[in-house]
Amino acid sequence: MGKMSRWAGEQVSRWEGVRVGRCEKISPSHLLTCTPAHRPVFLMLLTFLLPLLSACGGATVEPPLPVTLTISSVGSASQLIQELGDQFFQANPHISFEIASANSTRSLEHLAAGEADIALISHLPPGIEQFQYAPIARDALLLVAHPNNPLDNLSLSELTRLYSGQVYDWRKMGGPSEEVQVVVRERGSGLKAVFDEVVMMGERITPNARIFPNGKAVSNYAAQERGAIGYVSAAGASALLGADLQDALKIITLNDISPAPENLRNQAYPLAYTLYAVTTPDAPSEVREFVDYLRGPAGQALVEAYGMARADR
Repeated sequence: MGKMSRWAGEQVSRWEGVRVGRCEKISPSHLLTCTPAHRPVFLMLLTFLLPLLSACGGATVEPPLPVTLTISSVGSASQLIQELGDQFFQANPHISFEIASANSTRSLEHLAAGEADIALISHLPPGIEQFQYAPIARDALLLVAHPNNPLDNLSLSELTRLYSGQVYDWRKMGGPSEEVQVVVRERGSGLKAVFDEVVMMGERITPNARIFPNGKAVSNYAAQERGAIGYVSAAGASALLGADLQDALKIITLNDISPAPENLRNQAYPLAYTLYAVTTPDAPSEVREFVDYLRGPAGQALVEAYGMARADR
């Protein structure tokens, strides 16, 4: 319709001012001043031009068709991506979202199977080259223990010894005489992959480790069991516990470095991960537009509001 409107306007402009007989303009009122011999010519012209003029005046812009994007997200980013989606929807009301929670491995499987348009993951596995991915945020893995645990800090080597089973009593770490109960995430979790790479470095985790499927379960266990120690995402724990986080769990620093946002930005805190948005190479324009928004000023401002660090460009 846009092309027709411009074309019709050009025709009107071309015909205006053409003098035929004694007629100055082509319009019904001026037609009355023309000689009878010329009236058939103008009637023919009017028959051709008036429908075009009418179409030009009534041209409308069709609204975009509604689109629903499906996102498979790690649980630690579920609340963040929901708010980012709501914010994006305000400016793009034709694009809505369906968000499902899954670990990194399952999220990529959903993407590969065409069951999701975007996968939000916390670790890049082998074979990621078949997809396109972009960093969205940096977040910390918190070391959490029972609130009565007296330890405030562990070194990276001490943490490795705890999780490998070499140290099985907190007394050897300066704590009370209490059995160490290490807690890990399930196979396929991106946070587990990050922890294994940074902390274990090839060492095997003790077979006595308790395995849980999400950060909420890890937090609940650590809050109840005096000898427990586990790891959760900072964003996920904050979303789950809010202002009660410090009272519900003991946050243990690593190498005397706290998991504060500034230590994420300068990469001083050693146990951190990057949140990635992963798409297929042939993703539709709406998907690319949303990923650009996530990495743009508005999206990154919300990332920081959640206590995470901006993504590396």
